[in-house]
Amino acid sequence: MANALGAWVVRTEVAVNTNEIITTTVAPVDTTTWNAALGLDHNANNWFISAQVFVRYIQNWDKIMLEKVNSSFFTLLASTDYMNDKLKPEMIALISYAEGSTLIRPKVSYEFSDAVLGRVGVDMFTGDNADFFGQFANNDRFYTEIEYTF
Repeated sequence: MANALGAWVVRTEVAVNTNEIITTTVAPVDTTTWNAALGLDHNANNWFISAQVFVRYIQNWDKIMLEKVNSSFFTLLASTDYMNDKLKPEMIALISYAEGSTLIRPKVSYEFSDAVLGRVGVDMFTGDNADFFGQFANNDRFYTEIEYTF
């Protein structure tokens, strides 16, 4: 569901996944997961800001499963553009608030022409080794991309 209220949009979604494969310490198992999302977007004055909350519950959870019975994430996105839509900075943060681990992803895109787009960004991970994002804490990365469209 989604509903626009002027420059604001409220979104929600619920999904039940039956026969979802979950990794365990022994062998993958089929189970049912319950997933929900709630989002709030604001688009005004050349800025787009979006906040979302995701929750997940694993039905028939067992301690041999590598995922926790409940998990939850929060995301925050902010983006805008400059120079007649040629320069586009963006920042997204994904936070596992149950664990405290994060992925912070700033990037900037520049449209050199209708066919050539350049992008530079960083992926920064925080958290403990056992956390969803924390397992990558020693693997931050810097990247560049050139996209050619024909």
